[in-house]
This record gives sequence, structure tokens and C-alpha cells, in this order.
Amino acid sequence: TGTICDTYHPNADGYRHIAERILEALPDAGFPYTDVSVDADYFDAVEFMYRKGYMSGTSDTQFSPDSALTKAALAEVLYNIAGAPEVDADIVSFDDVDSSSAYFNAAVWATSNGILKADNGSFSPEDEISAIKLAASLVRFSAVGSFNIAKVVKTIVMAFNIVKDCG
Repeated sequence: TGTICDTYHPNADGYRHIAERILEALPDAGFPYTDVSVDADYFDAVEFMYRKGYMSGTSDTQFSPDSALTKAALAEVLYNIAGAPEVDADIVSFDDVDSSSAYFNAAVWATSNGILKADNGSFSPEDEISAIKLAASLVRFSAVGSFNIAKVVKTIVMAFNIVKDCG
């Protein structure tokens, strides 16, 4: 690899090899979740969502990958993916979500766009999202904003696969 020699320094490939081995050995200081192993099948997805600012963990150091997805968390993710648009907080009110809540704007946005539903003034932020509800929400989300039939069709196929894989 060009990394060890008794008579001269490593070549460019050798330096690159050394740097890559060091980087592989170091934990990613910018990734805070100690409960998401680099070896986990979902590591890249969690890291992507974190780096893009779409999704945060359940604490500063925990992502809780084995926990159920709540309605509040789904609203926040979709709202963040949409670019956290301005919302008119006067058009929707909830009995169970305070306007100072971190996910209030996301809940207003998601319900006012028909992505998630509020029943009788209750958003039910801690409700768990089933695979079917997730699929339906993704399909409704794909149609928000500029309508793109290809995006909707891709989302419907993905949603179908989610439901199929979850039995």
C-alpha cells in the first residue's frame, strides 16, 4: 500500500491509505446518537436525516431507533423536508398541543395541508404511526406543493412496499 518502507516516506496513495484507516477508526464527532451503531443497516438513513436537519433524536445523545414513530415526530419530519414553511397559527387550534410546543408549527402545517388529521380539535401527538398511516401520509405529502405526478407515483409505490413489508 506504500505505507511502510525503511528507506523513504509513504507515497500519495500511502498517505491516503493511512488517513482512511485513521478516519475509519475515529467515531464521527458530529453524529451525536450513541444508540445508532455505524454497523446498523439504518445508520446511513439516520445520519442523512440528522445532517439535513429533517429529524432529531429523542434526546441530545439518543435517537431511539427501536421506538415507535409518533404523529408529532412524523409531522416534524415532513414539515422539515418541506422546508419549514411559514404557517398561519390562527387557522388551526389543538386541545392537546400548546403553541409553544416544538412541533406546533409542524402540526398546523401537516393538518392544514391534509397530510395528517386532527379529530375534534385533538392532534394526538403521541399516537403511534402504523405502516398504513405512514404510507397514506407519504402519498398525501407527495402531492403538497407543486404537483408532480411522477413523484406521486414513486411515493405510492414506496408506500405500497412499506405496507407489504410490514405485513
